[in-house]
Amino acid sequence: MIIKIKKRSKESVFFMFYFFFIFFLSTTAFAATYYVDSNAANDSGIGSSLNPKKYIYSGILLMSSGDTLIIKDGTYTSNNDRIRGVPSGTSGNYTTIKAENDFGVILEGLRAGDGLASEEAIVNLYNKSWVTIEGLIYFIGNRNV
Repeated sequence: MIIKIKKRSKESVFFMFYFFFIFFLSTTAFAATYYVDSNAANDSGIGSSLNPKKYIYSGILLMSSGDTLIIKDGTYTSNNDRIRGVPSGTSGNYTTIKAENDFGVILEGLRAGDGLASEEAIVNLYNKSWVTIEGLIYFIGNRNV
């Protein structure tokens, strides 16, 4: 029995490498990090550290599974600062919302709504999984009364 071994051309080796590279990148998820700052002039930022969103909910709308939202220190009082619509993460890739510095973020003056899935809840993670929230302080009502 004679077996012929064919040499592969440079083009076919390049094609196989290119195919593997594209396939690998398309199946690998890259988590993004977005930023929110209550002191931003408006909400037109792109969510970067230098050009953040103004409202927490606007930052959440940028997120996909496994992403991180960093909330810059400050007091957040707008209805657009409720935590809702957060995408679920996975067991190996949590979706994370966290204060830039532990306890530097205060959610204040937001009235809680009724029911578990209420859009008026200050934090609504109803039917979500693999989500972490770190370093936030919540005041229901106004702490200065």
